[in-house]
Amino acid sequence: MRAETREALELFVEKADELMVSSFVRSLVEHGTQVTISWTAEEPVLKIERSGPQQESIAAFVLTFRFFVVANEASSFRSLSQKVLDDPGLSENWKRNFAEAREDWNNYLDSSVTWLSLNGQHPVRRNILFTFLYGGLAHANVAVTRQKFKLWQADPVFFPFAADEFQQVLMNPLDVIAQISQLSEHELRN
Repeated sequence: MRAETREALELFVEKADELMVSSFVRSLVEHGTQVTISWTAEEPVLKIERSGPQQESIAAFVLTFRFFVVANEASSFRSLSQKVLDDPGLSENWKRNFAEAREDWNNYLDSSVTWLSLNGQHPVRRNILFTFLYGGLAHANVAVTRQKFKLWQADPVFFPFAADEFQQVLMNPLDVIAQISQLSEHELRN
């Protein structure tokens, strides 16, 4: 196994372990997340509330999660596919499982959220992920993404549902990350 591959897999395992014990994951497993819509005759204004992990917990999770999605990180799915998959020192089992897991997750990210709409458009999960990440949590790309994030925030109906979907998008790959982490630990021992 090449030294670069070893370092990338070690980082992947380390960051996967951090994600699995995070307060964000604990909160979602124990309490879930929910969006509640209410109104009364006395207060005819639509009231939308979102419950789930606290913002600090989400921000802490994202700080580690970005190691799997930011292309220039050695442990990101993209980086692993470009710099590690061709390593002859990795087993065919690792390569096959990694490629399948990455393809499944990319298909999920490229799917639309058909129950959610803004201006008649159904957002794609990848767009939700990167709008929240680069719109203010992990970076603040003022040119494009920050503006989109602020536009979403300004919509009192759309934003709570988009934030809820963002949390689902964060949780979706955890099984995949755990699986690749286990496979990577096995590769590192052999």
